[in-house]
Amino acid sequence: MKIININPSIKRAIRETIAFFDLFDCPLTGFEIWQFLNIKCEYIQVLSALEVLKNEKLIKEKNGYWFMRGRVEIFEVRRDRYNIAIDKFKRAGRTVRIFRYAPWVKMIAVGNIMGANNTHEDGDIDLFIVTSPGKIWLTRFFCASIAQIFGWRPRPGAEKNKICLSFFLSTNVMNLEKYKTRPDDIYFHYWLASLCPIYDTGGYYQKLIQENGWIYDYLPNWSSVVASERRGVHADISSFYFDIIEMFFSGLEKYVKNWQLKRLPVTLKYLMNIDTRVVINDNILKMHVNDRREEYYKRWSARVKQF
Repeated sequence: MKIININPSIKRAIRETIAFFDLFDCPLTGFEIWQFLNIKCEYIQVLSALEVLKNEKLIKEKNGYWFMRGRVEIFEVRRDRYNIAIDKFKRAGRTVRIFRYAPWVKMIAVGNIMGANNTHEDGDIDLFIVTSPGKIWLTRFFCASIAQIFGWRPRPGAEKNKICLSFFLSTNVMNLEKYKTRPDDIYFHYWLASLCPIYDTGGYYQKLIQENGWIYDYLPNWSSVVASERRGVHADISSFYFDIIEMFFSGLEKYVKNWQLKRLPVTLKYLMNIDTRVVINDNILKMHVNDRREEYYKRWSARVKQF
């Protein structure tokens, strides 16, 4: 490939991007690197810069995947994890096919870095659930009850393929920017960009991205995900059923809210609304007690210096 003039900022951005995903043993394709850069550029510029960095022996490549030197083993890790993710997406799909019977569920996405395509075999399945306004507590009650009945709730030491229900968001307040830990909250940027929608009743994923247009300030080459037909779950339940459920249960929101608040674990009650880890109100339920974003930021910064 012909090497064009390389902007040093592009080379630096590539190193920073590869270094971050190295934290998760995740090599990237050239296209993924381009999408996850924090600098606006052309794809061809990234491909040329990758060749330059390879010639400078700063990075390595195998079968189209790029990684830090001395880290060739993570190529096999990502390949194996992709196969693991296929099974986890199937499990997520079976779960969503039940959750969709709650008429207040508007969109469900699989979360985590790379949309769960880089998940551990023993890891759980993170679901990001968007709900009707004023029905966030009813939705959580329904989903958590189903998960409890079927034994899907994760427990310490028993998380493999369990369903994590730690993030619910109402459609009327979808801008998540204030929940970043810092302006350059790199983990949060990649988490949002990596959401993989598998159930959407009417363009709510695109609305989510529009409401969070600030992400393009940090990932200017990124484009929103197109839901996979193979992994998607269709919203094909009759409106008559939804009308019946609404009629009998929609007035219970405040009761199930009070009941759930009383039953919150002590740790969640202690951390509730003191920072961005645990945020609980009528528009967002974000219950990430073990929020490791600051840890990842520090480790990433150290790795960039090492790089």
